[in-house]
Amino acid sequence: MNKDVLVALIAKDVNELQTLTEGLDQMEMIPAPYLRLALDKSKALTVNIESLINYLDNKEIEDKLEAQHQVELEAKQAEEAAREAELARIAEEQEALFKAEELERQRREEERRKAEIEIARQVAAIEAARQLELEEKRRREEEARLQAELEEKRRREEEARFQAELEEKRRQEEEARRIAIEQDVARRREEEARRKAELENQASIHDEQPIDSIVSIEPIASISSVTPIESSVTTVADSIETSESLADKLAKNADDTLASALNSKKIIDLKSSITLGDRFRFQRELFGGNGEKMNKAISDFNSFETMIEAQEYIAKNFDWQLDNDAVSDFIQLLQRRYL
Repeated sequence: MNKDVLVALIAKDVNELQTLTEGLDQMEMIPAPYLRLALDKSKALTVNIESLINYLDNKEIEDKLEAQHQVELEAKQAEEAAREAELARIAEEQEALFKAEELERQRREEERRKAEIEIARQVAAIEAARQLELEEKRRREEEARLQAELEEKRRREEEARFQAELEEKRRQEEEARRIAIEQDVARRREEEARRKAELENQASIHDEQPIDSIVSIEPIASISSVTPIESSVTTVADSIETSESLADKLAKNADDTLASALNSKKIIDLKSSITLGDRFRFQRELFGGNGEKMNKAISDFNSFETMIEAQEYIAKNFDWQLDNDAVSDFIQLLQRRYL
């Protein structure tokens, strides 16, 4: 039963009780039914009032409880809202932090990727440069090899051609070479005989001259002063004979070179006409591996005017084996030098 019903019942009971009690104060005696009815109405009024009081008390309590519950609910809702707000804030902060970290990670990843790309580009550039350098080196080496092969081929062809020409000229001029050698040998022998005859005549003249005339012409002279002259003359003759004998051998050994030299191009400078390979060969086989000795000999040969001077120089300074190919090749160069 709610408050409005209770209030209406109380008001009804009050009105009825008031109606019953009107005029009772003027009565000397109050009828029992009136008293009982008034008593019942009073009791009903009391009950309704108590019910109202209880209701009001309960309502107040309920209201208080409801208010408290509402406050608690609002506080809980506020707390929940605050907690949710805090959670939302934390979530937002975490989301922001996550986004920041993700952005930072992406930035670092991008930087790393760019660095790797740059490193790869640099490595590729270095590798490309190295490959280009290797290719250039291989190309230069190949060009050098081809050039060397070409030079070697040209040299061999030139040597083969030159040797063929020499062989052909050797066959064609063998007779002329022999005649020239014989004439040269005969001339040298006649010259030797003439010199020996002159020396013998001079010696016989000194032997036949009287001692008095020698004393009158040269008072200081003595027999001992004549003897060294004879000895000196003999030594020179022997030297000339030895030189010419070796010259004859050289002339005879030049059977394969003289005719070729006569028809070859004249050499102006002997040193510049010797190839690098021949220089090593001549130095090793003719000059005992002594480069200075070979250079001095070549300089001396360049200073001579005739082949005869060169032959005498060889006879005096070297003991060459004339059947040696290196000797034959060197004499061929000398004969071209003195054309």
